[in-house]
Formats: sequence, structure tokens, C-alpha cells
Amino acid sequence: MDKNFESKFSALQADMVSICLEYCEQKATTIFIHVICEKDSVFANFFFRMNGALYRKALLGNNIGTVSLLRQKEALSIVTKSVWALVKLCKEENNPVPTEIKLIYDVQTGHLDANYGYSSVITDNKSARDITETWFSSYV
Repeated sequence: MDKNFESKFSALQADMVSICLEYCEQKATTIFIHVICEKDSVFANFFFRMNGALYRKALLGNNIGTVSLLRQKEALSIVTKSVWALVKLCKEENNPVPTEIKLIYDVQTGHLDANYGYSSVITDNKSARDITETWFSSYV
């Protein structure tokens, strides 16, 4: 793979992690970001490990203060823009576009674990939200 491509790809992932870190006011120990890119659409979601428990983005309020719907939409919008930029980058560089991305960022060590899938994951019986919920549930 081209070093320039890898650098740009990594920077876009770092942008996603950065907005999630800002969203949780840097209080999470682990950040989980899930992305599905299929059928010319993007679905993104994120959740956090904090104080030994998992929290969906909407349920951080007791730990960090406000998590208004507007704040959630803004954070998701930024993550989604980064994903679209990633899709564009892959296409411009003639690299396959991942259909599924799972990022796990360890805040303490700064380590990012990234998993990419290239097969279709959405089915008539499973929506993107269902798939993210299954991933979330695997950590509970």
C-alpha cells in the first residue's frame, strides 16, 4: 500500500477518534467506533467504556454533563464526514472501500485497533443499527 494513502487513511481515523474523545470530554478509557458503508450510504455510531461500564453516546450524561441531541448530531456529522472522505480517498487511490470498520481506541495507551470488512453485512433481516447493537452487546 502507498505510504501517502496509509497516512491519509490513518489521519481520517484519527479525526474520528478525536471527535469522540472530545465528545466524552476525555473521560472514557476506551472508545468504540462502528461504521458501515454500503449501498452508497454511511452509518456510523460510537460508544464508550467509562468507569468500568459501557455507555452509548446518548447515555453519558451522568458522567460528563450534557449529551444533547444537537451535540450527538454534531459529533456524528463530523465522524460521517470523515468516513465519506475515507471512501473518497479509497476510490481515488483505487483501493477497496471497507464495508465495515470497527475501531477500538485505548485512551490510556493511545493504541488504535482497527478491523475492516469488505463483504456486505446489511441483509433484509439485519440493518446497520442491528449490526452495531450486536457489536455493542458483545462488550457488555
